[in-house]
Amino acid sequence: MNETEPVYGVNCLHGEQECAGNVQELCMAKHRPNSKDWWPFVQCLNRGGYENVGLLNLAKGCAKTVGLDWKSDGVAECVEGEEGPSLLRASVTRTREMDITYVIIFLLFFYISRRSLSRRSRCGGENALTI
Repeated sequence: MNETEPVYGVNCLHGEQECAGNVQELCMAKHRPNSKDWWPFVQCLNRGGYENVGLLNLAKGCAKTVGLDWKSDGVAECVEGEEGPSLLRASVTRTREMDITYVIIFLLFFYISRRSLSRRSRCGGENALTI
């Protein structure tokens, strides 16, 4: 957490654009909670290239490509308002609560963790996550 960071309130490893991408993913997952909806969106973002993740045009294009409506699904309002940054801060908090210091997978998994992730002792120790 970084309360002095004016846009998101956190520092993302690869900068503000990464934070923007994380917010887009978190908002999509919140407003379209079925993984059959949000996961293709995340895959599309990744295919757009690392340097483009977080760009609004890519996110809107990916939503359209996978058949989701950026505005009517509530994602636009989430991304553009306080809800998205709030989801990001909650995700970072949850990550810290789980004693995870380096995250390779998307932060959105930690938002969804309340519903679908659990700690497992198999496959990697007590903090390994399964979906």
